[in-house]
Amino acid sequence: MIDRAERIASVENVGGTRPQKGRHIAPGELAALMAACEDDPTPAGRRDAALIALAWSTGLRRDELSGLTLEVWHPLAEDPYLTVKGKGDKSRDAYVYNGSHAALIDWLQLRGSDPGRVFCQVTKAGNILPRKAIGGEALRLVLEKRRAAAAVAPLTWHDFRRTFAGNLLDNGQDLATVQKLMGHANPATTAGYDRRGEETRRKAIKTLHVPYRGRQIK
Repeated sequence: MIDRAERIASVENVGGTRPQKGRHIAPGELAALMAACEDDPTPAGRRDAALIALAWSTGLRRDELSGLTLEVWHPLAEDPYLTVKGKGDKSRDAYVYNGSHAALIDWLQLRGSDPGRVFCQVTKAGNILPRKAIGGEALRLVLEKRRAAAAVAPLTWHDFRRTFAGNLLDNGQDLATVQKLMGHANPATTAGYDRRGEETRRKAIKTLHVPYRGRQIK
């Protein structure tokens, strides 16, 4: 039986013409990726751990991760968050908790408070360059490096976004909430991330009860 969270690879797109690409990332795979980063004693290890943690726990797009600047981080709020500028120049808040918060703090302590990108370039010599952004290709290489070290099957940054949506839906969050967290303008786009199978539908029906006592046989 396919796990309910493994929803994106098998769902048809909104137009219903072909399957959507991508896959679900299992918790064990996340643990292996984080361990691969933590085993790297260089600054890049801390940076990549924070990158992967945020991708998993916020569902940010690759370009959104790359574009984060130190000015959008609000660590003193009751619930720490990042202000994210998404598609269509629309902003939303991405809250950062538990392990993701710890990983981000560890990286920022090393990075320092110089203005610039949250996730910046790190030279082979270990020098941190706050004003040098990590582009899309560099991020792809970062993930490939950590994936290979963790012995995890091929994946993309967007698979983290797919997994984020799937996990929230599995945890009982409504579609409207997930839509807002993902920064989708159209709920149909968010619905395309729901690949829960027949088992989920059967369980949903079982929650509906009819107050029928049966005929009394005399």
